[in-house]
Amino acid sequence: MGTVTIAEAWPEYGEGFTIADLDRMPEDGHRYELLDGTLIVSPAPGLPHQRVAIVLAMLLEHACPEDLIVFPNVNVRLEEATALEPDVVIARRSDHRRARLVGPPLLVAEILSPDSALRDLNLKKAAYERSGVPSYWVIDRILTGPPCVRSSCPAAAIPRSRT
Repeated sequence: MGTVTIAEAWPEYGEGFTIADLDRMPEDGHRYELLDGTLIVSPAPGLPHQRVAIVLAMLLEHACPEDLIVFPNVNVRLEEATALEPDVVIARRSDHRRARLVGPPLLVAEILSPDSALRDLNLKKAAYERSGVPSYWVIDRILTGPPCVRSSCPAAAIPRSRT
């Protein structure tokens, strides 16, 4: 099945969206995510957001041992009705299969934006916890000072440096 318009991908009345519906969304520059059957459509992240994400991904890539891999903006399928696209993910290399991750990642990092803060701090955090993601970082670049990292991960889950 190919890409369709949002109207064509809309589920029947009373039904939630599924991963199959999400796969049919148009490539139109928006970020499409699925949270418990609810479609979340947001604009592409702005340049400051993307800059924080790439710097974080580079720092994590340098710090991770060889058996771990860092992905920016990867689709993470947690359940049949939940597929999210975090800003940065760390997973085991063995969990990487083609275009998808098999199983929950070890670490998920979300960079707050004014329009996503409540969703990132509450709904997404709960979805990641339910799916067994052991580490969830939220980077708050909205503050006037340097970015602040809020972590709900145990210290043992933080990747150790190769050096």
